[in-house]
Amino acid sequence: MMKAFLLRPKSSFCDKVREVCFAVGLANDGAFHLALAEIALYGHDKIEYLHPGREDANALKHYTLSLQYTNQKIQAVENMMSDGLLITVLCLANYDMNIGNLERYTAHMAGLETIVRSRGGVDKFRSIHLVLSLLW
Repeated sequence: MMKAFLLRPKSSFCDKVREVCFAVGLANDGAFHLALAEIALYGHDKIEYLHPGREDANALKHYTLSLQYTNQKIQAVENMMSDGLLITVLCLANYDMNIGNLERYTAHMAGLETIVRSRGGVDKFRSIHLVLSLLW
């Protein structure tokens, strides 16, 4: 996914995704480290879809940091409603689906459902981009 965004600089969709990811990454430590974990996977062409355990030490380090920061945000009740937290959990699920770790993917999707319900459901979201991200 990251490689596609880097290789298609003139795509308006990729521009929007880069813009959102950059903004979230600056505002959310968990998202930032998850982006670094993704880069570690794609940067070395080590990813093989649906083959668990293909993370190298660098990817796993940033993934673990992302989880730590995300868990800290979840523990702070006021952050349960933030778009950054929701997007980070969605990206964690996507990361795990990409490497084929369905157990972690399922855990993140359950967490995502909890966050969405705590916000009153998808119907209460004001951002169409956020809704589209959830559906994607």
